[in-house]
Formats: sequence, C-alpha cells, structure tokens
Amino acid sequence: MNPKRSQKELSHDDNKNVMGKEQRRVSRITGCLSITLIVRNASEGSVAAGPVPGLLNDVSIYGAGLNVSQIYIDDYHLFHSSRDNPSHILYLEAALSEEKTLSIPVRPIWFDHVFSGESKSFKMGVEFMIGSEDEQITCLNKLLALGRKERESWLNTLLVKWTDHTKKGGDLP
Repeated sequence: MNPKRSQKELSHDDNKNVMGKEQRRVSRITGCLSITLIVRNASEGSVAAGPVPGLLNDVSIYGAGLNVSQIYIDDYHLFHSSRDNPSHILYLEAALSEEKTLSIPVRPIWFDHVFSGESKSFKMGVEFMIGSEDEQITCLNKLLALGRKERESWLNTLLVKWTDHTKKGGDLP
C-alpha cells in the first residue's frame, strides 16, 4: 500500500484487505440485483450521461459494490468525471416496480477492470451520499438480503403500503 494515498484513494484490493485484516466499517450483504447508473446535472436534475446497466453485488449502510459493462458513456468517464465535476452527480437506481424506483446519489470510491471471463467489465465501489438511516438505503439492503421469490413478495407488500401512504400525501413509509 502506498502511504501517500489517502484511505479514500485506495484500490479495491487495498481497501478490502490490508495486511490480512478486513478494513470495512460494517459488514456487507452480498447478492445480485439489477441496477442502473445515471449521471444527473446537480442544479436541474436532468440526465447528463447514461443510463448504464449494472449489477449490485454487495451493499452496506454506507456504500455498494457494483459491476458495470462500461466505464465510459461517450466522453464521460463514470469514475473520474463524477469525482472531478461537482455539477454532475452519479445516481444508483433500482426499479421496485414500473412506477417506483430507488434513486440514490453516490460517489465513486474505486474501480477496477475485471479480466476474467469473456466479457470485459468493471467493478466499482460507491459511497452513498445520503445518510445511512435513509429509507432508500434500508430498502436497498433489504432487497439484496432477500431471495428472488421473497423479494417479489416483499416488494408487492411495500408497494401497496407505499401507494396507500402517498395517496394520503406522505412520503415513503
């Protein structure tokens, strides 16, 4: 590990295991969930780049590990451009239904090529830019923890509650 690099600049392997010890603040839930990455303009929320499909492989209350098939969208680099341009914010989105989508602002922390297999993909670690107690983070952790059939059942229950609650003028329950 290069001592000149800050903790936030460590590569995935450095951050995961330094001197044989796990360095993460909290444990992660592993699984597989389809997500989309979209870059939005901070001021008006319009799409600046994307969408890029990906897979969420693990999640904690602070961040997530993703796999994406591409790191560039035209001239936009998902990792560097998002970190270097404060007017652009990267969003991790997960569809709950046709009407409801989780949309979580994230900050890229690390990325790496995946050289195994026929497809060339990228692993990326992101940090959530909203508080760990936010209901979207709780929902995302719950989604990944459940199996596919359990997930469908839980989502149907959540969407019924969500629809009833929003009809009454509230936000997420």
